[in-house]
Amino acid sequence: MLNSEYITSEVMEMRGIRFVLKKLKEVQDPRQLWKIRHSLVDILAISIIAVMCGAQSSHQIHLFAQVREAWFRRFLALPNGIPNRLTINRVLSLIDTKQFCVVFTQIMQHIQHISEDAIVSLDGKSCYAKAGQGVVYMVSAWCNQNSSILGQMRTQAKSNEITAIPELLKLLNIKGLTVTIDAIGCQREIVQQIVMGNKADYVIGLKKNQPVMYEEFSLYAQDTLLTGREGTDYQHTQSIEKGHGRIERRDYYLFPDVHWYKDHKAWKNLQSVIMVKSRREVLGKPPSEETRYYIRACSH
Repeated sequence: MLNSEYITSEVMEMRGIRFVLKKLKEVQDPRQLWKIRHSLVDILAISIIAVMCGAQSSHQIHLFAQVREAWFRRFLALPNGIPNRLTINRVLSLIDTKQFCVVFTQIMQHIQHISEDAIVSLDGKSCYAKAGQGVVYMVSAWCNQNSSILGQMRTQAKSNEITAIPELLKLLNIKGLTVTIDAIGCQREIVQQIVMGNKADYVIGLKKNQPVMYEEFSLYAQDTLLTGREGTDYQHTQSIEKGHGRIERRDYYLFPDVHWYKDHKAWKNLQSVIMVKSRREVLGKPPSEETRYYIRACSH
């Protein structure tokens, strides 16, 4: 007799796969109809699964699919077998990347369960360069607790992250979670989207791209440490990491009063400022120190 848990797992797996295949049909096929030998859905499904399992090139995607062809045939037709690496590479380079990013994000949102205390980190990275196309920049939403990507959005340049972040946020179902972004995301419109659109909290880096805000909050933090009382005017905690001839100490300070800042209402739900002072010691090198600031909104 088959184990009931195994049957339930198989049913849930097939339901998830059917949803993925349904969503992939929304991606427009850019190829000429009479030249098609392999379904676009088949190629995309194989590629997504292979990449999620560690494949980093069209050649590795092809090898991954060849080894697991019997498993793929459980839910893909594959009338002409596994597509070769050149076909995979050509198709992936032709599809509308923005459209695919939207579909991919919807898939990842559907197939994952995110815990209530999860942190979602938005970060931009340069991925790879193709001849004549330059570097590809992506903004990704990474869920720390799941150790997986919730969604991605392609940008034309690193400077375009400011416009790509709100687009990606609109696709994410992250109600009640905390979003972290580096200083490029320290924009009033992005904060507004997180709080009002996503119903989420935020911790966002603060640097000199917001010069007045940075100067006032940094002076306030330093002055409070000199004249304030711990536990009342600020809270403090510390962490120490050791390993491989390296010691890094971080002091975290939370300053809960921001109502004195004249523009605090312009930053939706702004509640506190965080200062992180880091001291790094590496064997054989002089110690280095760094101070970073963050703005924070927390509804729970």
